[in-house]
Amino acid sequence: MNREKQGFVDALSNMKDAPVFVYSGKNDKSMPPINQKCQKDLVEAFGAKTKYVIDDNQAHGYDP
Repeated sequence: MNREKQGFVDALSNMKDAPVFVYSGKNDKSMPPINQKCQKDLVEAFGAKTKYVIDDNQAHGYDP
């Protein structure tokens, strides 16, 4: 089943060269950093340009 051809999702070619920021807190127990690493790898497989940050001092949340 091809969700793109069925119109359920936008064209995956739209991901090519799209800027994507992926952030993770190293101490996050709810969403461990491996989840964001997989997210980064997935969008890069579609050609996105990622900035990947793992913050050593953060858990689940962002506190600048």
